Amino acid sequence: MKERDTIELKTLESHRGFLVYIARTYPMINPYLKGIHLTLDSWRPWRKEDGWKMSMQEIRVALAEKGLGDDTVLGCGERAPQKVKWVPRLVEDVRALSALFHLENPPKRIVQLTRMATAIYAFGDASGVGFGSSISIDGQVYYSGGQWTQEQGSESSNYRELANLIFALEEAHRDHVLGHAELFVFTDNSTAESAFFKGTSSSSKLFELILQLRQLEMQGSMIIHFIHIAGKRMIAQGTDGLSRGSSLEGIMQGKAFMSFVPLHLSAEERQGHFLTEWVVRCWFGATKDYTWLTPEGWFYSGHHERRCVWCPPTCSS
Repeated sequence: MKERDTIELKTLESHRGFLVYIARTYPMINPYLKGIHLTLDSWRPWRKEDGWKMSMQEIRVALAEKGLGDDTVLGCGERAPQKVKWVPRLVEDVRALSALFHLENPPKRIVQLTRMATAIYAFGDASGVGFGSSISIDGQVYYSGGQWTQEQGSESSNYRELANLIFALEEAHRDHVLGHAELFVFTDNSTAESAFFKGTSSSSKLFELILQLRQLEMQGSMIIHFIHIAGKRMIAQGTDGLSRGSSLEGIMQGKAFMSFVPLHLSAEERQGHFLTEWVVRCWFGATKDYTWLTPEGWFYSGHHERRCVWCPPTCSS
């Protein structure tokens, strides 16, 4: 292990402790602490070059290569060294933290909002070369669509779909229509939703996009939620059509924007008696000793009855 590849363990532990306190105010930085965690534990046994723990199968293979049995215990009781080898991810995480906190004064994190915006986005996964986005703010719909440049069009579909969301949000922010807002971003791309939720990605380009989005969230005084929806819903809503150059579908026909994302409805209200019958039949069988709670009973009856079914909506109306 070369000297330039190491870092003082106690110094890094001190930095981590400070950042953990900062994360209580800015929870969006949590994913970018992973490189520090992995580096601090990189000296422990059964760690890979990237700092992550080896799986049991990988440990067995490593033991077999050394001619040792599965019952061998190595490294137990070792004391932590003064210096540890930093893992590759630490570099990217430190760069991300520097980008998030490059402002001279710490940005204010919005906890209670003064307004609300609802955003729905899609991109050109239907045409392959196009993109589209739509956003509803205070009852007004903003939309855009077009085609990727040759360079952008050569990127992966996951990159293009996530990039389209971010470009649309950044444009709306530049137009001063997203400040102090809570955004619900709907996408039919599970990779985009997963990358935002985790705050990182194994793809360097997706990592950069997520970092852009986190910067926008911090510096734009916003709270952003990503929600995955079915592709058929995206098509019906009309944004999918925008990616193909069509402006005559869904909301573009005048249909209500929020009718395509009924977050205020419970599963029971959306599925009707089919859900009720399935729950009763599969969960309770022949017994009738249960209570299907209404909102009025969530905080009262639900804490006294023996068997209860809560069925709240995704968001309150």
